[in-house]
Amino acid sequence: MSKANSLCFKCLHSIQEELIDGRVPFRAVCPNCKIDIHSCENCKNYKIGLPNDCKIPFTEYVRDRSKSNLCEDFILNAEETRSDKQKAKSRFDDLFKE
Repeated sequence: MSKANSLCFKCLHSIQEELIDGRVPFRAVCPNCKIDIHSCENCKNYKIGLPNDCKIPFTEYVRDRSKSNLCEDFILNAEETRSDKQKAKSRFDDLFKE
């Protein structure tokens, strides 16, 4: 088994999840906020604006992209690709600090 390192799309906590045959288990959850990891919003293929918000053509429609799904094309987002989102969240949080 190998380890994957990424950030949770919701809380931006570092995720270290055991991979089984190179895949994230469907029921895996973030150890910090307990949101589903195997979801569109944690997928490398997730791209808002494309059909079904996915880079993979003809994927099945997913109603709630933050919930676990059974997509076989799921690829856990690499930590490096999430740094912009982390910076944006930090700037957003700074707006509400006293």
